[in-house]
Amino acid sequence: MKKEILISLICLLFICGCGFETNESSPVFEAKNISKIAFKFGPLEEVEVPSEDLEEITEWLDTFKIGDRVKRREKLPPGTNSVSVRIEYLDGAIIENGLSTIKIDKKEYHLIYSDAPEVYWRLYHSVE
Repeated sequence: MKKEILISLICLLFICGCGFETNESSPVFEAKNISKIAFKFGPLEEVEVPSEDLEEITEWLDTFKIGDRVKRREKLPPGTNSVSVRIEYLDGAIIENGLSTIKIDKKEYHLIYSDAPEVYWRLYHSVE
């Protein structure tokens, strides 16, 4: 029993000492109780997701996970976060975030996610 506690403490100290600050397996966006989703393509064009496509887009947004931390002097490529998502929930809460990175506790992280579904690309091309 003492040996197990000691091993657990060592593992905990190792994890804390290595700077693991986020739960990379948790989805970035809450995918329950969503009432509306809209994408903002560039500075002006916002397109609301039609109700018949809401489930498919919600499933895709549920694949977004926290990736590597953006390094201090890393130059992000042009177009980073030029597309953002606005999610409205049934309780009235609204969140907005780019699709490239996310800031958590003043630290920025890359986002990783599955390929966008066909409906996303239809919405994207609808503003061209």
